[in-house]
Amino acid sequence: MPAKLINISIMNLFGVNPEFYFGYTIYDAHGSCGPRLQKNLQLVYLYEGEAQVRVAGNLHHLRAGEATLLVPGREEHFQFSKTGRTRHGWCEVRSAQLDKSVRSAYERLPFSGPLTPHMEALAQMALSLKPEAKTSDRHLYNAFAQAMMLAYLSAVGFGDAAPLPEPLRRAVEQIETQYGHACSIDLLARTAGVTGAHLIRLFRQHLGTTPMQSVWRRRVEAGAQKLRETGLSISEVGYQCGFQTPFHFSRMVKKHFGQSPRAYRRQAWGV
Repeated sequence: MPAKLINISIMNLFGVNPEFYFGYTIYDAHGSCGPRLQKNLQLVYLYEGEAQVRVAGNLHHLRAGEATLLVPGREEHFQFSKTGRTRHGWCEVRSAQLDKSVRSAYERLPFSGPLTPHMEALAQMALSLKPEAKTSDRHLYNAFAQAMMLAYLSAVGFGDAAPLPEPLRRAVEQIETQYGHACSIDLLARTAGVTGAHLIRLFRQHLGTTPMQSVWRRRVEAGAQKLRETGLSISEVGYQCGFQTPFHFSRMVKKHFGQSPRAYRRQAWGV
């Protein structure tokens, strides 16, 4: 999470005495919502389908697996998929009294960002609670909502000097969530919506590395975490993290951490 985001208080992010609310609905083909004046700070996310979203006169496209943060005071109009249903949810801060500087920062964010697996899990857990009936559930519900908002803000680079270009963000998200599966330049480029050559240029320009170097670094980092935190065999850890052979996994661990997986685990476990 960006350092600048951590240094901003929850009050500044969500206003005074924030009241959180989660929702979920399904629109059939040709569904719509609006025009309406947005009254709350609202994170809208799509599980399935798509939407054309007009905000303050500007037209945007929101796809399944994406989210957008809507700021109070702007007119919006949603036109959902014409070919099938659209499933979407939302997490909102009702009657948010936002600091002008925070509001301005929200308005400068890219229109959309990823709906990550962590965010999906938070939304599902929140919707399983009964905050209107139990005080303990209300506390959990609010905590899930704050975590949901913070996860999205972190994903879109809130507080960073500059957000990643949209194609690069898509590729990075693919690597972060799918590192254990087969991955190639072509697959990442299709996910990003650009050519392989252009994606390589974006990685080098903004991250100082290449797409496949990022894939293997993520795999070995995930493998090291599993070595520290699970009792899975070294071979199983390697396979789960996208390595084809235990030898390749062992070689990469030694390259990055200076010791074999077995020695790395022994050191982490203190034995």
